[in-house]
Amino acid sequence: MSRLMFFPTAAFFLAATLASGWLHGTLANRWGQGDTLALAAAKLGSDLPPRLGPWRLAKALPVESDVRQSLQCAAALHGIYTNDQSGDSVIIAVLAGPSGPISVHTPEICYSAADYELAGQRQPWTVKDKQSQTHGLWTIHANSKHATRSNLQVVYGWSTGGPWQAVRSPRFALAGFPVVYKLQLAGPAGNDQRDVALNPSHDFLVRFLAEIQPRLITQSGPIPTS
Repeated sequence: MSRLMFFPTAAFFLAATLASGWLHGTLANRWGQGDTLALAAAKLGSDLPPRLGPWRLAKALPVESDVRQSLQCAAALHGIYTNDQSGDSVIIAVLAGPSGPISVHTPEICYSAADYELAGQRQPWTVKDKQSQTHGLWTIHANSKHATRSNLQVVYGWSTGGPWQAVRSPRFALAGFPVVYKLQLAGPAGNDQRDVALNPSHDFLVRFLAEIQPRLITQSGPIPTS
């Protein structure tokens, strides 16, 4: 994989996904920096773990101020990790904010509207982290229409403080929660993504989710998954 092509391509689409909730957030006008949002921001923090086993934080990426303001994003973690053993890289973003803008947009809209072609429908994906907690996420593959760009595996999901979940209708299922977290990852799409032992995104998330989970505040009420 060419890191020079992967980094800007995946980073661009993550940034586009973050920005695209602006209209819904503005119309909904549900947010305000209340006590719960402030607590969530303080606990999540602004620093990504520098090292997760063989994964090294190669670069912390900013979330542009206009995007952060438009989404009323209380906190955001965004960065590139590189595996020093395999050379694989992933780009991760974790956002915390009001339910409206955080839940409205999914990566399928962004990727399918650009220079990528979605390879089938999103599929549920289970990750059991290093603390033996099980998380449910969505995964989808985006194939580049250009030979010079890498194909991507995109993984995403939401949380209200508990395990991450592949929510089917997040706009409705997450309504009313003062803080919602969204996770999105872009990683290399290998030839054999069925074997999670060979999947760099899965290996990264096993480590990352165990580190990030203690930083989430727990809110009452389960997330409906349908």
